[in-house]
Amino acid sequence: VALADLERLTLVRSLKPAHWRLDSPQAASLLIPVNAAGSDALFDAFATLPDLKTERMLNELNTSEDQPVVIWERRSMRPSHVRLH
Repeated sequence: VALADLERLTLVRSLKPAHWRLDSPQAASLLIPVNAAGSDALFDAFATLPDLKTERMLNELNTSEDQPVVIWERRSMRPSHVRLH
């Protein structure tokens, strides 16, 4: 999935280890373990997404909750009253 095509980045913490889920309208969702080889480069790539809150992403990585959390969306697909992470 190219970053330009990415619509949503979700942290799926119920999988062990946790996984990034990359959603794009052009392809099926892609799941990548957070500890995959090259994960540092992937993290750096995520940090370039417009308006991504890196500190918040780090906090979510260190949380023990199991619910998935949307880390970033290109345009909101949520009702306006539902908060993003």
